[in-house]
Amino acid sequence: MDPASVSRWKLGKNTPSADRVIAVARHFGRNPVEALVVARYLEPREVDASIELAASAAALTDDELITAVRRRLELARGMVASGSPVSHD
Repeated sequence: MDPASVSRWKLGKNTPSADRVIAVARHFGRNPVEALVVARYLEPREVDASIELAASAAALTDDELITAVRRRLELARGMVASGSPVSHD
């Protein structure tokens, strides 16, 4: 990492790219999300939000897929028993 680049970042003369911010944070053992907030790529309120990542069914192992289907069937069964409409999302 070029010390002159870091100096320009500190002085606000330029802004590092998001991928560079992440690389620097990881190099120094810091949280990349925290660094993205400091670099103003993210707002603090965005960081407080919950993030749910959905994996493709193709990426699941057989056991994970069976577990997911079982959970969905149990949820649907519970909704039917309670008279709630079943969503097919």
